[in-house]
Amino acid sequence: MLREWASTLGEKPMPTIRRLVLTEEQHQQLIRLRDASSKPYLRERASALLKIAAGVPTAQVARQALLRPRQPDTVYRWLNAFQAQGVEGLKVKPGAGRKSAYSFSPSATGSTKRSRRPALPGQTGPTSVQPTASQVDTVVDQVSV
Repeated sequence: MLREWASTLGEKPMPTIRRLVLTEEQHQQLIRLRDASSKPYLRERASALLKIAAGVPTAQVARQALLRPRQPDTVYRWLNAFQAQGVEGLKVKPGAGRKSAYSFSPSATGSTKRSRRPALPGQTGPTSVQPTASQVDTVVDQVSV
């Protein structure tokens, strides 16, 4: 009867608390990750999951139990990833994040050397700064004629 009355007022029912039950191996993996990972983001995620497994509500972990407050949805995303893929789900995937505006590697541009100027008609490659001796002789012959 109380639930019916609450629903007529437009109130939402209380959300269920997500639990995380870890095997001994998973628990040890998360402890090692939290204590010894070279990546700070993995240490933070492992710490959050250990707190959730200890019974702390996920929203409370997100807002109060980490180095800086996080959105609860962020911590729920970590929880979902861990439950689906284990420790591998906590890692940042290759290609994730903002892409760089410019890549300095030649393989990324598809060429080993590029000029800012477009090639002139008949020009096949980059021009050298100093002309060769035969180019000077040709120009001198053309001017003398």
